[in-house]
Amino acid sequence: MASDLRRLFVALWPERREQVKLHRSSAVLLPKGARAVATANLHLTLRYLGPVAVGQQACVESELAEVAGPAFSLCLDRPGYFERPQVVWIGSAAPPQALFALQQRVEKRLARCGFAPESRPFVPHVTVARKVQRRPRFPPFEAVTWQVRRLALVESLSEPAGVRYRLVRCWHLGFAAERGPSGS
Repeated sequence: MASDLRRLFVALWPERREQVKLHRSSAVLLPKGARAVATANLHLTLRYLGPVAVGQQACVESELAEVAGPAFSLCLDRPGYFERPQVVWIGSAAPPQALFALQQRVEKRLARCGFAPESRPFVPHVTVARKVQRRPRFPPFEAVTWQVRRLALVESLSEPAGVRYRLVRCWHLGFAAERGPSGS
């Protein structure tokens, strides 16, 4: 990928303590041989953008800064499996309307930056394991209630040790933007 392109996505980003709860709770769902998602990478993607040029990234940041919405509670109480990408995930049996409304506001703002609407239906979930070759039997697991407070623009970095996500910029729902830890 050219150095002026960044692989970006828009996500809801849990606080560290919530990531730890998600990791612990979902551990019982992972079949043998599955690759658990690193605790620090647990999130809920609202929209994958792919390779984005610096100029278009500036537009994305400007538009996301205008996405407003209340913080809300999300109960992750339902396991699932996507066959094609071979992932185990946890989602909500009853996702709140605030989540869908926020995702739609994000889509509308991204359209102003030239992103075509996502063609697939939005299925809110947190991926917890990869490389799961067939649908596992899911044992009971402890539901996690997440107080969703952060919208994030995230860069996906491929490294020898695996994928690492870097918060580019975060917006607290109902508050002003803050820069990611790198100060970019």
